[in-house]
Amino acid sequence: MKNNTRSAWLYPSVVFTLILGIILASLAAQQTYQLENKQLITDFKRVSDNQANALRQEIELNLEVLQAIESFFNGSSFVSRQEFFAFTQKSLLRHPSIQALEWIPRIFHKERDLYEKRAREEGLDGFTLTQRASQGVMVAALPREVYFPVYYVEPIAKNRAAIGFDLASDTLRRTALNQARDSGNRLATGGITLVQETEKQPGFLVFIPIYRGPSHSIEARRENLTGFALGVYRIGEMAVNAFAQIDGGDFSPQQFIWDVTQPKQPEALFPTTLLADEQQLIAQAKARGLYNERFIEIGSRRWVIQSIPTADHLFNYQRQIKALVVFAVFLLFTLLVAAYIKQRISELLSNREQTQAIVQTAVFGMITINAKGMVLSYNPASEKIFGYTAEEVIGRNVKMLMPETTASAHDGYLIRHLKTGKNTIIGNSREVEGQRKDGSLFPMWLAVGKSQTSQGVFFAGCVVDISVKKRANAENKKLLLALEQSPNPVLITDPQGVIEYVNPAMERQTGHARETLLGSTPGMLNSGLTPEKLYQEMWQTISSGEIWRGEIQNRCQDGSIYWASLNISPLRDEKGVITHYISQQEDITDRKAVESALIEAKIAAEKANQAKSDFLNVMSHELRTPLTVVLGNAPFITMLKDISLEPDEKGLPTIKKLAEALNSDHPDVHEIRQSCLALFKQLSGFGGKIEKQGKHLKNLIDDLLDISKIEAGKMVLTPSSLDALVLVKNVMIDMQVKADEKGTTLSCSGDSSPLVADEIRLKQILINLIGNAIKFTSQGRIQIHLEQDATSTTFKIEDSGSGIPASQLTLIFDKFVQADSTTTRKVGGSGLGLAITKRLIELHGGTITVESQEGVGTTFTFTLPNAITQKR
Repeated sequence: MKNNTRSAWLYPSVVFTLILGIILASLAAQQTYQLENKQLITDFKRVSDNQANALRQEIELNLEVLQAIESFFNGSSFVSRQEFFAFTQKSLLRHPSIQALEWIPRIFHKERDLYEKRAREEGLDGFTLTQRASQGVMVAALPREVYFPVYYVEPIAKNRAAIGFDLASDTLRRTALNQARDSGNRLATGGITLVQETEKQPGFLVFIPIYRGPSHSIEARRENLTGFALGVYRIGEMAVNAFAQIDGGDFSPQQFIWDVTQPKQPEALFPTTLLADEQQLIAQAKARGLYNERFIEIGSRRWVIQSIPTADHLFNYQRQIKALVVFAVFLLFTLLVAAYIKQRISELLSNREQTQAIVQTAVFGMITINAKGMVLSYNPASEKIFGYTAEEVIGRNVKMLMPETTASAHDGYLIRHLKTGKNTIIGNSREVEGQRKDGSLFPMWLAVGKSQTSQGVFFAGCVVDISVKKRANAENKKLLLALEQSPNPVLITDPQGVIEYVNPAMERQTGHARETLLGSTPGMLNSGLTPEKLYQEMWQTISSGEIWRGEIQNRCQDGSIYWASLNISPLRDEKGVITHYISQQEDITDRKAVESALIEAKIAAEKANQAKSDFLNVMSHELRTPLTVVLGNAPFITMLKDISLEPDEKGLPTIKKLAEALNSDHPDVHEIRQSCLALFKQLSGFGGKIEKQGKHLKNLIDDLLDISKIEAGKMVLTPSSLDALVLVKNVMIDMQVKADEKGTTLSCSGDSSPLVADEIRLKQILINLIGNAIKFTSQGRIQIHLEQDATSTTFKIEDSGSGIPASQLTLIFDKFVQADSTTTRKVGGSGLGLAITKRLIELHGGTITVESQEGVGTTFTFTLPNAITQKR
């Protein structure tokens, strides 16, 4: 037994197990170490990324305060020192890392004394504009054409040294001022030594230009600059506050902040100097992968934040314990397995039953049959696969585990193989179909081997149930078909945004072939119409693991533009690492067009509603004016019924004068006659005003009735034969008085023009157009010209009046629309005249157009057919 034991240790299986176990233990330990190290790097980058984000957010919050000051100055014509103090206090309390908030006005040399005097009157004793001398001492600013001093500053207590400092006296600050002024955008400086700094801590300034007037060009911005809102920040304090918000854990990362706006000349901002041992530490951190850097944009500056662990963590925190434990566990397991195999081999040397034990413990099905197909052995794994127990199978033909189509040919195959020795299955493996006890069929992978013993030939089969794998493959195929047949465009990219898959819908939508899209980026579809900021927001969202939804405009291969609704989702592996991005699109071009049409319709409806409101305003004014005149003059006439002609009668002066003449001791007939004439003249004036305003009211009512009849379709024309030239001249005679009152000359040209039309309505058309011309023409001319051909007659009314604004030309024929709809306009009227005129012309089957130029005049041209029949 002792010899057997010693020989069992030297058995090839045991030696192989030991060697393989040691190799696997080493590989497992190495893999564990690499995974631990990878996790360590991931954890470190996460912590350092969070701290960098905290600094970026800290800076953005501080810059929002400066943005608010810009809005404050833009919204006020003048901001006092006290108002600036009140506005900035809450912001300073919320953001302690702000060194100062300042107002930097542009002061010309001739204004210098005035500003210095005003500051002293506001409590800044001894205020004067200053600059830094070569030795660092503050002295009075030298005369220059323009100054940019620190005029308002908060908090004033810790920034008193900066009050009055002329930023234009410093080259760096002056350059930043000019760049901010010309760009119109906020601009940051590089690291500078602050005037008010006592600890030699670097700071930076952010300028926002403020203008009084247009700023659409560089020239306009230079002309209209009024000053700058200025934020002063201490880099070190801001960085320390931001990094302290994030728990650094075991790493306690060290950060180094550089200004890399000029990549070839980076500037150290925090700390301001880099020691030799720190440089060496950074190099070692890079070598170990425990190094991270993030870029942030500050105004026009670009910063990089470098992060490394502390020296203690970098050199002393070695995560090798798990690797050693894994190695020890694997090695122990190997020894156990080797001991087990050695024990089994020892037993095998004395008892072959151990072979059966191995078969029984296999995780895959193992079945042996004899030359007649009878089952000799059937392990537990086979029981799980087929559902039969060993007692139900052993001793029976193996074809009971096969579907009928295969089972019927199995015995014949065995006989032919034993006779001919030809193999199609024996010695190979392939996918076949099995049948479970419940009758269900399933796919399985079968490998069959042949052995020859003293007891005869037997066959050993190894069976693996591949149902799960087949279902997974079917699901994958189904998903692929769903993507391929989806009506919506779909594309999948790698983590860098390189396209790896597009479905046919994407090819149809964009016009690009799949071969063109694969290997490129979605940027090739960029139309240039979507703001770059939206793409930045998109990338920031998905790269942080969130789903992004939005709408963009893409360009097809043929150059056409379409609107797409996007849904972009990150895809993660089992470890949570983003491996791909999937973008699902929907073409919403038609929806966008409908939305645009609805917006335009809404605007048109609002304009129509406003026109109606303006019309009601005008009509209210037009009706009230004549009624006021009528009601104001009527009492003077109605009061005559109570006249007693007594000398003390109170009323009209003419009646008093007549009463005095009649009650005189010696009445003078001439005086009585003159008093009566004066009374009659005054009464006639009252009556004339009432008559004039009454006619005006009648015209307004006639216009309203006419437009109502036309809109209701109840306007009936009465055609008759007439001479258009004669009718025009008759209208001119009727309107000559109005023209003379305006100092306007009327003239007519053209030949006799017989036509069939409604004479009353044609006259109404001419009165409206000529009357309109007289209204808007003073000391000018109005010329009417007629032309007739075989089918139509054209009337042209041309004046030299004030003209019509171009914006009103397309609207003047609409109801409720007037070129001047205010109640203080120079000319009256309902504003319905041109609308009625157009509709009367259209009832005749004609057309009307207008041409006008402000300050030059207006020409109305309308054409009527020479003959019409009665129509509604």
